[in-house]
Amino acid sequence: MTTKLQAGREIDALVDTHVMGASGKGAPDYSTSIQAAWAVIEALEKRDIWVDTVGRMFNERNEWECEFLYGDGQRASAVADTAPLAIVLAALAACEVKERGER
Repeated sequence: MTTKLQAGREIDALVDTHVMGASGKGAPDYSTSIQAAWAVIEALEKRDIWVDTVGRMFNERNEWECEFLYGDGQRASAVADTAPLAIVLAALAACEVKERGER
């Protein structure tokens, strides 16, 4: 999935609440810091959502892709201009899809 969402406080708050289970207030810079984004990967692993791919696509825009795997082969992925943004967008997609599937 290619997205136009921008890195920043709004998406960081979404990640903090929907992925990390925190309040969303004073959220780390998940969408701009690779260290904070990696904490998202580690948190998802505890929920049996596993990172499959984080890497540069080497297309004309040099975008980054992240893909998570979970369940019986389900996938959630995102493409963005930076690795941290791709990670958090894919994490949000994985959590949304997994939650929908578990209802």
